Amino acid sequence: MKYFILLFGLIFLLFSHNLKAKSLRKKKSVENIETFAKIYGYVRYFHPSDQATLQDWDQFLMRGISEIKDIPTNRKLAEKLHFLFQSVAPKTAIYYKPNSREIGKNHSIDNCINAENIFWQYIGMGNQSRVFKSVRVNALDQYNQAASSSPVQETLFEAKIHTDEVIEKYFKNGIFCVVPLSICKKDQLSLTQKSIFVEAEKKDYIDTTAKNNTVKGLWTANIIKAWNIFRHFYPYSDEMQIDWDALLHNSLVSIQEAKTQEDFMTVLSLLTEKLNDGHIYITTPSEMKSRYTIPAEAVIVEKKIIISKVDSNIFNKSLKVGDEILEIDGRNALELFDKKRKNVSGSPQWKNNVTINQIFLGERYSEILIKIKTTKNEVKEVHLLRGLRLKDRFPDFPSREIDKDIYYINLCNTKMWQINDLLPKLNDSKHIIFDLRGYPKDDFGQLLSCFMKKADTVKWFSIPRIIYPDYAKVTYLKTGWNINPSISQLRAKAYFLVNANAISYAESLLGFIKYYHLGIIVGEPTAGANGDVNFFDLMGGYNVRFSGVKVRNLDGTKFQSIGIKPDIFIKSTIKGIQNGKDEILEQTILMLRSSNVE
Repeated sequence: MKYFILLFGLIFLLFSHNLKAKSLRKKKSVENIETFAKIYGYVRYFHPSDQATLQDWDQFLMRGISEIKDIPTNRKLAEKLHFLFQSVAPKTAIYYKPNSREIGKNHSIDNCINAENIFWQYIGMGNQSRVFKSVRVNALDQYNQAASSSPVQETLFEAKIHTDEVIEKYFKNGIFCVVPLSICKKDQLSLTQKSIFVEAEKKDYIDTTAKNNTVKGLWTANIIKAWNIFRHFYPYSDEMQIDWDALLHNSLVSIQEAKTQEDFMTVLSLLTEKLNDGHIYITTPSEMKSRYTIPAEAVIVEKKIIISKVDSNIFNKSLKVGDEILEIDGRNALELFDKKRKNVSGSPQWKNNVTINQIFLGERYSEILIKIKTTKNEVKEVHLLRGLRLKDRFPDFPSREIDKDIYYINLCNTKMWQINDLLPKLNDSKHIIFDLRGYPKDDFGQLLSCFMKKADTVKWFSIPRIIYPDYAKVTYLKTGWNINPSISQLRAKAYFLVNANAISYAESLLGFIKYYHLGIIVGEPTAGANGDVNFFDLMGGYNVRFSGVKVRNLDGTKFQSIGIKPDIFIKSTIKGIQNGKDEILEQTILMLRSSNVE
């Protein structure tokens, strides 16, 4: 018996030791990848060499992860990182616990005497779109214009990097990196050294990748790429309290446990959630087949999920407006809602807006089982098919004359030319209700000018101009709309209906309206996401959208993740939905008729 006790104890100790060793290896692997990820971002986006510019960075990420993740010591890690990055970023140096003499001996930055230096400039995350651009200032295109003596790339703005500027970073594991932010133009060709991914090594690379990498390696590379883009280019970085180091660490820890594409999407979504950006949208390879929903709409009201709109022809009256949803496919509906909501980026009201759609999504013609409580307090189950593509929500009421004093215009389905045709009638009205509970159908700058009393001069859009990593020392190009008063002035008082469906351009209009007192805003807070959107691709067919321009309220106060607050708050209620009422519109009409709004 004593023998068995000793044997069991020995087995337990060995098992515990193995578990501890495995845990330490995982911790070290994440630490290695973190260091690699940060240096990758500095070199990828800010080292101006030809090699860095021409490098296939997706391949570099995949190979780099496979080669450094299992290195057991930080000294060996520093040596491997130095080898990897030296081949694509000349004069980059990586050390383990260096002294000043060692750094001075092995790393120096030449002064460009009588020569121009090459460095990166970015307008936003430059992708050569209408708004966002990037250039290597003074760089020669050695493949097409090597004989030219004039630079191909001219400056985008005045700020520049000096010849001796570097990024120096000391990491917690004792590794230190120095990355030059500029190189001399005279050295551009001489610094063109052999890349680790030249054609002769392609086959070896492919073989190595196939052997050492898995889908998890691709997911890890995507997390690194996304984190770096947000870290260096997200325009609201200085407004949001984001612990970037913790965000990268937690994302890398989580991705090591990911087993499915859904797990990867959860990790990526949790990363983007920290940005508080309602423009965040991640397109997946299965996007087209998994965006189908039921022919009904729901809202979250009074902490309950209530059906607000139904296609009665399809449902044959099995589901009615006002019904409360209790369960979806056997899961508590509110718990499912709360779980999905945690992964959504943006303001609280926008999170609700997005999540209420997500809980019904699935593949086309897939079945969904919904347990409801009817308006008569009966509990029953309804079997439905997801047959409709998810689309933007907005009120579909037609523009119309409500009475001789009130005209209603739905800006979500009306064009400006139609409003111009209505001008005689609008001038006969005392009040005009404009519905902006969705995305505007047209450019309505002309409409605003009909209410303007003075010229607009406010610059409230800030386009980032970036030359340093970590969103440091950013300057901005300030722009505005410069709208002048129209000759055709509208005399009627304007009222604008809003809720969380109003996002982006709708909020630009509303911010302008609020600042210049062009009308009264009625309803619920808007989404709180504005600024031209930017995009980037990830490996595996993923695409990420985010806010690329910073927008503040016209008075200079913070806007992002807050939204436009109405002058008069009107909230939807369960009773109002059950009675088929549009409470925001109907209460506005009642106020106007009773002259309670001045």
